[in-house]
Amino acid sequence: MLKQLKKHFTLNNAILFAAFLLTLSWVWGTMEALQRNFALQQQVAASQVEVELMGLEAQNLEFQKCYYQSSEYLELFAREHLNKAKPGEKLLILPNHTVTDVTALKVRRQATMPTNLQQWMTFFFAEKDAKK
Repeated sequence: MLKQLKKHFTLNNAILFAAFLLTLSWVWGTMEALQRNFALQQQVAASQVEVELMGLEAQNLEFQKCYYQSSEYLELFAREHLNKAKPGEKLLILPNHTVTDVTALKVRRQATMPTNLQQWMTFFFAEKDAKK
């Protein structure tokens, strides 16, 4: 038994085993570095998207600021909230439509209009009925 152990524990095998462990630790470290770099790159990309989004929001707020300072907005605000009008204009007040009014119109429209199947049946079989 001792001879078999001495046979396998040679200097060449020890160097080969050490080289294998060194290679394995190098590969393991490389994989950890790649994984860390990938996670950091995702954070950088997410941060860049967030910065771009904030830039667009800032630009949008700047446009809104310019719009609210414009004379067009002041005129529309005065017309809507203060009931102001230009000389010669007349105010037309329309009744408010509720959701139920719109829904009732849709239901009435659907009730009077034949379905797609009924239209096809009329198309194919109405001619035969008319010829008889």
